[in-house]
Amino acid sequence: MKRKPIDRPISYLSLFATALNGDLSSVREQYKTMLPAKEKPSILDDETVNRIIRLHEEKNEFIENYERQFKLWRKEKLTPNQLIVLEDLEEKLPQLREVNGKVLKLAYEIQPYTIDKIMAMKPEELALLHLTGKLKF
Repeated sequence: MKRKPIDRPISYLSLFATALNGDLSSVREQYKTMLPAKEKPSILDDETVNRIIRLHEEKNEFIENYERQFKLWRKEKLTPNQLIVLEDLEEKLPQLREVNGKVLKLAYEIQPYTIDKIMAMKPEELALLHLTGKLKF
């Protein structure tokens, strides 16, 4: 669900810095946590994968809002310190977008092979997936 962004004054810069740095750290950690599921997607259930997808789709909205806000602040007269912080955040934003994209890609790849999906399969479907290498136990 798209939220209407709220323009914030430059006094919010440190809050945005804390938020973006926290987002980048948590997205990196989420990606590292999910990597084992790439080889064994059945370790995750539908609820978990769907929650990951929902949260990281929402994170894309936050990324758009960061970018929009940074462009607004660029139009203001910034102190040298504010400019340094803003430039740092602008450099980290593509990293956040990239890693968040990797999390989503991985979650969508895992989604068809969760334990819930496997339990719902017919034995011959399961055997075919295993024999074709799409599913590892």
